[in-house]
Amino acid sequence: MGKILPEGIGEVQEIIDMCDYAVGLSRQLNGSIIPSERADVFPLPRQPVRLFSSPDPPHRPSIAGFLHRRHRQLLEGSPPDRPRLRPSRHLAIRAAAAISECPCALLCSATSPGAVSQPLALTKRQIYRREFVRVQAASTPSLRARPAPVRHHSSAGGPPPALGSQGATLAARPIYSSPWEAEARVEGGGGPTARGSLSQLPHQVPDLLACPNHMMMEVWNPLGVVGVITAFNFPCAVLGWNACIALVCGNCVVWKGAPTTPLITIAMTKILAGVLEKNNLPGAIFTAFCGGADIGQAIALDTRIPLVSFTGSTKVGLMVQQHVNARFGKCLLELSGNNAIIVMDDADIQLAVRSVLFAAVGTAGQRCTTCRRLLLHESIYQTFLDQLVEVYKQVRLGDPLETGTLLGPLHTSASREAFLEGIQTIRSQGGKILYGGSAIESEGNFVQPTIVEISSSAPVVREELFGPVLYVMKFQTLKEAIEINNSVSQGLSSSIFTRRPDIIFKWIGPHGSDCGIVNVNIPTNGAEIGGAFGGEKATGGGREAGSDSWKQYMRRATCTINCGSELPLAQGINFG
Repeated sequence: MGKILPEGIGEVQEIIDMCDYAVGLSRQLNGSIIPSERADVFPLPRQPVRLFSSPDPPHRPSIAGFLHRRHRQLLEGSPPDRPRLRPSRHLAIRAAAAISECPCALLCSATSPGAVSQPLALTKRQIYRREFVRVQAASTPSLRARPAPVRHHSSAGGPPPALGSQGATLAARPIYSSPWEAEARVEGGGGPTARGSLSQLPHQVPDLLACPNHMMMEVWNPLGVVGVITAFNFPCAVLGWNACIALVCGNCVVWKGAPTTPLITIAMTKILAGVLEKNNLPGAIFTAFCGGADIGQAIALDTRIPLVSFTGSTKVGLMVQQHVNARFGKCLLELSGNNAIIVMDDADIQLAVRSVLFAAVGTAGQRCTTCRRLLLHESIYQTFLDQLVEVYKQVRLGDPLETGTLLGPLHTSASREAFLEGIQTIRSQGGKILYGGSAIESEGNFVQPTIVEISSSAPVVREELFGPVLYVMKFQTLKEAIEINNSVSQGLSSSIFTRRPDIIFKWIGPHGSDCGIVNVNIPTNGAEIGGAFGGEKATGGGREAGSDSWKQYMRRATCTINCGSELPLAQGINFG
């Protein structure tokens, strides 16, 4: 598949890292903890975990430390001290102040008071889900949306009772307060009373005061079955990006691996089957197929699979999308890339040369994030090009399992033929071969890493040639470079090398790169676990991982619950 040994090991590590990421995501979504994280196993730390590396000055305590102290006060039933911070000065601290005083925000307070990250995560979720509520004592536990603070009635010391046990009061009846305001009040039991204004929140909170004894919430449920179709170049990592999140969201997974990598499909399935068996889970939670386009088409057409994640070419991805959309299913597409690196006149030349080498030659140019286009400022054009050609001459081709090899073979003989056809097209459109441009007559599908000097307007530049071919172009201004970067139909990855802050923020801003991945002083390839991976335009618009990627694998329902006997209507409507 073109990978050398270190790249193959890196892909294995990538799926391991993705599993770790999914475990953390599962705890965030489901509130799950493992025994070693329980409060009665490890005592609370003496010093709260801080968000900042350096200690906070007295007038600026950290949000994490504030939430930690407020948390303990809620559990102990002690009155809150007023922290030395000014809530009106910073939106994040204002939100943290108000929400930390809202008992509903502390979902895991009874079992994990030391996990400061949980209230912080809930702070963000509360803001964006607009769940600022007035909490009062309720007599109907079945209608509660979230637990009130756990009141420990024992006079003896020790940890509070576990959720659901005797001695823990959990009933609460949330009611929305007025817009732009959060109020938390617990009646009876000596609970704290607090109030915090959130007048700078970006989204208006629905006003349900006209509907007393009502509550509104968003409920996320699994889709059911998620179909995953992966490509040959990352035969296990891409599965991990999708399946790990899909599984922790409560779905089953149907996977079709690439037809040219069946052994990896079988090996991965065997590993996953062992995990399911060890945990006494049904094997049907994860199902794999080896086969060709007919299986992929069956997945795309099956109405029992509400989401299909496809990784591959734009041409095939478009067909998958049409099939899935025709039955009103959802698609997550990771398609072709035509990625550019821009090198400005103030760039670190040595750093940029090393980055371009890896981005253009790594995996024999068979990554979706491979650098296809190199845009050089005219003042450094020849200097950079001379150094790049020299390092290309040092690239060692050969057995990808041998130490020192940097370039392995292309995946198939068809890939080798496509490379040769592409070189002919390049020559016919005025391209000048500066290095390489030939296939190597030996066992295996080896080709030379190739550098081509060509106009940015040549039609071949706008297409993805899946191999180690790098198009080099010259530009005069940043505006011209950005226009060239954005001129192709694909929009996956891009990068700029510069030391100037004004250029950096222009590049990552609305008038900069239109790609889904916008890098600075690093190559176009490589995926950071936890970052949203995907592209725009003909790359498909899908995102794997990232802060809200889990939402793609679930369905959302907005629920309004009437807890009383009256029927007030929204917007003050009087009907009959």
